[in-house]
Parts: sequence; C-alpha cells; structure tokens
Amino acid sequence: MIERYLQRQLQQHDQPQQKVATTLVIDRFHGSPTGEVWLSGQWWDDSSENYRPHRFAYQAQQQQAGYDNLVITLQQLLDQVANELAK
Repeated sequence: MIERYLQRQLQQHDQPQQKVATTLVIDRFHGSPTGEVWLSGQWWDDSSENYRPHRFAYQAQQQQAGYDNLVITLQQLLDQVANELAK
C-alpha cells in the first residue's frame, strides 16, 4: 500500500516520465500514544554505479488524537519522502 501511495504521489510531480529503479527500505513507520509519528528508512537508485543510500528520518506530531489523524500524519510524512524521491 505504501508503494502504491508513493507511486501516485510521484506521478503528480511535473517530472518527465522517466522510469528509475529505486529501492526503498522503511525502518520505522508508526505513532505513539502521545501523538508522535515517525517515518525513517533509506532509499537508493538501483541503476547508479555509485550505490549510495539516502537516509531519511521524519517526525511529526498529530494534530488531534485518534487513528484517523495518525493515518493523516503518516501520509504527510510519506509526502515528504515522495518529494525527496522526485528531486
């Protein structure tokens, strides 16, 4: 589901349609009872000869309590990853 979400987000960027093989590894994708939400991991370009992982770690605070708001905050963090990948 994360893969499909990121694909849709990347399609919205005004980049030329160029397929790049990218590996994304998510290490942390969850929230806490206090409303903190984390997304961290790394990604790299599989077609590059210079394998260099790009690490990311995002953290946000839910605006309101509840599962629905956790999902909204996780989507916002995934949007940040999509923006990073689009660059």
